Amino acid sequence: MLSVYLGTLGMTGMIAWVGLNLVEVKADDINFISAATGAVGSVAGQIVSLRGCWVIGSGDSINV
Repeated sequence: MLSVYLGTLGMTGMIAWVGLNLVEVKADDINFISAATGAVGSVAGQIVSLRGCWVIGSGDSINV
């Protein structure tokens, strides 16, 4: 289904990709991603991992 791919290929993936290109992420860098449980943070973590970097992510749990 097309809707499965719109998150990563749409604005969410574009924001993650542009942000990582602005800071020039290189292989073997250690990257901290805050809000890694969110849409953009999870895609950014995957992109950084594919580039051969170490990824440290944080998330927030909300008790309702």
